[in-house]
Amino acid sequence: MDDAGKAHKFADIRLCWPQGSCLVTGADGDERWFDGLPWYLTDLRPQGFLGRAWGRKLAAQLNLTEDIRLWQEEDVLYALTVFSGEYTGGWLVGEGNYQRWITAQRPAAIPLDQKLTHYEQLASDALAGEIVGSSAGGEQPKFTCYAQTPSGNKHVLVKFTVPQQTAVSQRWGDLLIAESIAAQILRDGGIHAIESTVLVTSNRQVFLEAERFDCKGNDGRLPIVSLEAVQSEFISSPGSWPEAMRRLCEQQLVTHQSVAQTEVIWAFGRLIANSDMHAGNLSFYLSEPPFALTPVYDMLPMAYAPNSAGMLRDAAIEVRFDLNVSKSAWLTAIPLAQQFWQTVAGDPRISEAFRHIAQEMPEKIRQIEGKVARMGG
Repeated sequence: MDDAGKAHKFADIRLCWPQGSCLVTGADGDERWFDGLPWYLTDLRPQGFLGRAWGRKLAAQLNLTEDIRLWQEEDVLYALTVFSGEYTGGWLVGEGNYQRWITAQRPAAIPLDQKLTHYEQLASDALAGEIVGSSAGGEQPKFTCYAQTPSGNKHVLVKFTVPQQTAVSQRWGDLLIAESIAAQILRDGGIHAIESTVLVTSNRQVFLEAERFDCKGNDGRLPIVSLEAVQSEFISSPGSWPEAMRRLCEQQLVTHQSVAQTEVIWAFGRLIANSDMHAGNLSFYLSEPPFALTPVYDMLPMAYAPNSAGMLRDAAIEVRFDLNVSKSAWLTAIPLAQQFWQTVAGDPRISEAFRHIAQEMPEKIRQIEGKVARMGG
């Protein structure tokens, strides 16, 4: 789908030998062989919270294992053709999917005054294993929908906490609120980040509503591709975001400006204790090179997330310094990070325990300032 909501044929994909490889014939007749899914489609592979729900739903129907990690390339491609939902970036895989999209009824926007009631039900459905909305990745429980917002009707991705009030759910609520604060501070600092809003129910269930940046208007879509997909095609060995971006810049796949901006984003992430800046959490709009960065997303203090045993950190951690980031990037990121922790510390929606951590973090950042001061220009 294009940004006006019209469908266009992109290519034909034919599975071929050896197993898992495919031949792609573009709409212009150009042919290319891939040893797996084409790199620009690899982000459609089911993953995360919604991907597992999708896998469970389709496994019996397609005679596949419920463990999506064990699916072969042909299994993934077949599943993509029968899934009746929407894929991130507006891809329609298979004639059947295209026909279903043509005849599907367009969603009505959830009214503002009914949003919490609807969101509580959609969250309950998602936790019960239903596929609610598009195939967005990531581990945090979530759903997608079309909803009214103060700036108009929007397609949104909604992360949420479980309704039961426990120390673990409270911490996840703190982190979702912190994610919204981080995005706002980045936007105020001139860095393109997601537009997001936090909603909290009377029983302290937290919803983080983020506008989808792959959507334009009601029907328009913008194709996106993750750094993970791009580096798998163009970089021999993966690295941190700044390292990968510099290698892509050498091939003129991204601009020097995008490299510099990524360094600031990476430094900011380090300073706010984001330990989850993997290659799936940085994305581009798919186009002819150079690829433009999408808004920053999933930027939150993941080092403070509960571990698999439900244990919580209760004290400030050391900030990891990175010499692969320029001095100018650190100098730009430090005041933004200080503002982030000050805002978190003063937000009454956040638990007392996490606000105490936030009060301790500026001292950790000051230690980084000393190291940055000793860097060369």
